[in-house]
Amino acid sequence: MANVDAPQGWIATTRVGDYPSTQGTSKYLISSAYGTAIFAGDPVILHATDGTITIGSADAAKPVGVFNGCRYTDPTTSKPRWSNYYPASTAASDIVAHVYDDPYQEFEVQAAGTFTTADIGDCVDVSYTAGSTVNGRSKAELGTSKAVWKTGGKTWSIIRLSEDPNNSDTSAANANWVVAARLHFFKEND
Repeated sequence: MANVDAPQGWIATTRVGDYPSTQGTSKYLISSAYGTAIFAGDPVILHATDGTITIGSADAAKPVGVFNGCRYTDPTTSKPRWSNYYPASTAASDIVAHVYDDPYQEFEVQAAGTFTTADIGDCVDVSYTAGSTVNGRSKAELGTSKAVWKTGGKTWSIIRLSEDPNNSDTSAANANWVVAARLHFFKEND
């Protein structure tokens, strides 16, 4: 059965290791001048000069985690607002992002290309596509560029095939995989 092509970005699942995942998030700031929308499920990095978060690049060397919504005071209504995504250039001065920043968090994510179980342990990049402003979900996927672990500077390590029966055909594109960050802001990496 062909896989369903329905990317949802990075979805927190469990944690590497033998203890429970809290799937908790930490708070980070977003600059109101930041001109790119960030959607729930997008990997994010810390901005080099001001410490705010921004969307990562296709192969961001050290993501701080995965965006999971934000809150801010709506500049039009002056009321607190929660949003699954950060609308680009929001004119609020108090934008707080919630980010899954545990360096050992595992995520389920769809692959843009075709990977097989022989690719487990390999590292891949990110393929960013603008998310949905209707539900706030990311449409980012695992990119098609991969490298053997510890080579090529790829950020995300493939751990295993997802247990999603609608997206587990490894002979076709768009299978869902479980990944973890090989490179992470809070881990000492090569």
